[in-house]
Amino acid sequence: ASLPDSGVVQIDSERIRYFGHTDTTLIGCQRGVEGTEASSHLKRTILFWPEAAAREISEVKDSPNLWGYYVLDDSPGDALSALRALYGEIKRVDTDHPVWAGFGGLSVMHNFGIGMCDGVLLYRYPFFEDEYDRNYISLSVQHVMAEVRRKVPGMPFIGVYQGFWGIPSWTTRVLSPAQIKVQMEDFVREGVSGLIAFCAMRKTHGS
Repeated sequence: ASLPDSGVVQIDSERIRYFGHTDTTLIGCQRGVEGTEASSHLKRTILFWPEAAAREISEVKDSPNLWGYYVLDDSPGDALSALRALYGEIKRVDTDHPVWAGFGGLSVMHNFGIGMCDGVLLYRYPFFEDEYDRNYISLSVQHVMAEVRRKVPGMPFIGVYQGFWGIPSWTTRVLSPAQIKVQMEDFVREGVSGLIAFCAMRKTHGS
């Protein structure tokens, strides 16, 4: 999506108003607006557009089909600032729905912290030598949740059990129904608050 021609961006706790932009630069910036203070920030921190987010949240928050909000998906870069800002904006506009953050492993735990979600959606691509390894989910859950709860004690998590059919990079890695059942059991054994299914199928197959 293209950036708004003008508006407000947030980085950490500071909001900045701008009046134009190029592909790489915001133009005419006013630092520390809306009661915030100008401060220094780390390079490559992902920016957040609160006004655009608030509009989108307002459009969906009353839907009877809305279960909650899913943020992140192992996105690269330093997203914790943006995730905290997004969490705050969601809670300001919609007080009824939870915010869940998706994580696939320890490599993105720098994007997890206090004040960015109500719970963790934990998924792992459940393959090892084209087979399902019963230790894989259990060990992955233990490693990730140890880090999660070191930062936020008591944080709940939901296990995302998965299967792939017809995806070009996973053509030989198809879980059987019995393996999917075992994968669910492995999440339950590690203390999940719930389970969510994820199935990816190739669109060119008409799926």
